[in-house]
Amino acid sequence: MRRWPRCAGRCPRTSRPGRCCSSRGWSARPRYSPGWPPAADYKAQLDHSVDTILEIFAALLGLAILIALFGISSTLTLSGIERARESALLRALGLTRGQLRRMLLCEAVLMAALAAVLGIGLGSAFGLATVRALSSATSGRIALSVPYAQLALYALISACAGLLAAIMPARRAARTSVVAVMADQ
Repeated sequence: MRRWPRCAGRCPRTSRPGRCCSSRGWSARPRYSPGWPPAADYKAQLDHSVDTILEIFAALLGLAILIALFGISSTLTLSGIERARESALLRALGLTRGQLRRMLLCEAVLMAALAAVLGIGLGSAFGLATVRALSSATSGRIALSVPYAQLALYALISACAGLLAAIMPARRAARTSVVAVMADQ
């Protein structure tokens, strides 16, 4: 830390000889060089702040996927209950339990993949609009950076979450008795 030299006379603030207020850091003059803090340290601090914010958003995204997992599971359970007669008719026409299970699992994966594509598309559109608005406000110093690998990973996680959410409803639909369902309806 660089300090100013001691003054030769009395300090106007402290009224002590040789002990100037500038040597204690009380002066209005800058104590450091004009480039303080160094640009690299400042950039590292900003990078750390941005990384922290991105980690918070990733945690919120994980929470949103967990909520979507419960939503897809309940939707497929209700769909299985409502389509019990249809599933029983397909089984009576020769569809095996495994084929019925696969059909319901594929339906869930397609629903989750469609939701991921729509979410990524809308999120990218809003991100582009935000970057354009900020870019015009800051004279074009902001550029759009799309993390394609992360988006693909999120789409894959979404499809796997849809598959996991559909396992129990598909198993329940495949285990139901054809005769019992046809007799109830």
